[in-house]
Amino acid sequence: MFGRTGVLAAGLALWSSAALADPLDALALKTGDDLYSACSHQHERDAMAASLEMACLGYIAGVVDGYSMMFCTAPQTSTRGQARDIVVSYLRDHPVDRHKLAIHEAWLALSAAWPCKK
Repeated sequence: MFGRTGVLAAGLALWSSAALADPLDALALKTGDDLYSACSHQHERDAMAASLEMACLGYIAGVVDGYSMMFCTAPQTSTRGQARDIVVSYLRDHPVDRHKLAIHEAWLALSAAWPCKK
């Protein structure tokens, strides 16, 4: 049905998807350590650093959205860059807690910087 070329193509596709699994898993931001590592490439100029920075900003943008919906609204004038700086500063200042969930540590950082108004 597929022929020799089709089987070869399917095998190559499976092999390449397995080869890509490790780099994609490297972008899984599970812990504060993972997030801090991804967000520590802001001033580097290679493709991997750019990918990690985009993953960092995307993750933090999602965290800010969740924080705003569940806890307190982020300030109207806040930017993704400011949120990134808040989270990275918090992670840098609390290295003993970086093994905890990334979202937990990011929410703690945001709540310290942007407390709920009463």
